Amino acid sequence: MARTQTHKKRSTRNNFFATGGAQSFSQKDGSKREAQQIIIKKRDQLNMELMQLLEQETAAETIREQQLRATSDDTERRRLEKIFGMERAKASERIIATSDKHDNILR
Repeated sequence: MARTQTHKKRSTRNNFFATGGAQSFSQKDGSKREAQQIIIKKRDQLNMELMQLLEQETAAETIREQQLRATSDDTERRRLEKIFGMERAKASERIIATSDKHDNILR
């Protein structure tokens, strides 16, 4: 009986190497690394997209602040603050939607 078990172990081991088991394992490991690199690259692209959106909004906010400082009329200032509040809310929604979309892509 011991001889049969030893024969089965050798047979299994020989079968592993004969069928390219070691090579197959290496290919799987390489594929995993490639997949991780693709994910990292995609995440970096999405982060750049979000950074561009944030930079655009920062520039828009700078312009808003300049317009408010340049306005001396209280009625005009209130009107601008109302408009700018709506613009900020839309920008916030865009930023959150973009971030959520990116999270879903990376899942």
